[in-house]
Amino acid sequence: MKKTIGYILAGSVTTLYPFMIYVIFGFPIAIGTITVLLIALGTDMMPAIALAYEKAESDIMKLHPRNPRTDVLVTRSLLLRSYFQVGVIMSSAGFLGYFVAFMHHGWKPWDLWQLRVKWDDPANDAIYDSYGTPWTYDERLKVQTVAQSSYFICIVVCQWMDYHVYNLRNVLHGVQVKGGPERIIKLCSTIVTAEGQSVPMNDRHLAEFESAYRELGSMGKRVLAFYDTKFTQFPVDHKFQLNN
Repeated sequence: MKKTIGYILAGSVTTLYPFMIYVIFGFPIAIGTITVLLIALGTDMMPAIALAYEKAESDIMKLHPRNPRTDVLVTRSLLLRSYFQVGVIMSSAGFLGYFVAFMHHGWKPWDLWQLRVKWDDPANDAIYDSYGTPWTYDERLKVQTVAQSSYFICIVVCQWMDYHVYNLRNVLHGVQVKGGPERIIKLCSTIVTAEGQSVPMNDRHLAEFESAYRELGSMGKRVLAFYDTKFTQFPVDHKFQLNN
């Protein structure tokens, strides 16, 4: 449930910041009514429902029972992460797409500063872009729609990433080792085939590995091997002592 709340809060902030930027800094509004509804009823709602119905964490039975008085769902760290970390990152990505769209049409960001009053005036057809080209009100609405669409697309991409980050809660602790093949191969009990399947290592795999290793080495190529494993005996919130 906390993942669902955090995801919704972070997505909601992306519809708040454009209005703050619009009022404080005077940039043309970066989000429209349709895109607000798409975020609130589409890209916010469906992934949040999916997070609520996903499988339980792998270490759920190893966690202590929640104290209803102190272990609340909406915590300070959750709000800070949603509003001032994830929300800011997502909104920044959205404004990057917004400004890139404007620059593509001849408007540099500093020329949009405190321009909202003139920009929103239907009677003003004498607004000039960064290269001296005049823009009518209808033309400004078209480029603003493109910029708002760019903002929305960037937000959606960031929401995909945020959804996958929340899913990492189900990932167990693990370790990855990179090094010389002759050392790494001794740690491995399985091998990933060319088809992407993990199969038990046998003598044939070892022979093929040794042959490829020697062939590449004779060509002057640097060969590296990788080892990956997961620690199923440790809960997700386990604190490791790196010095040990």
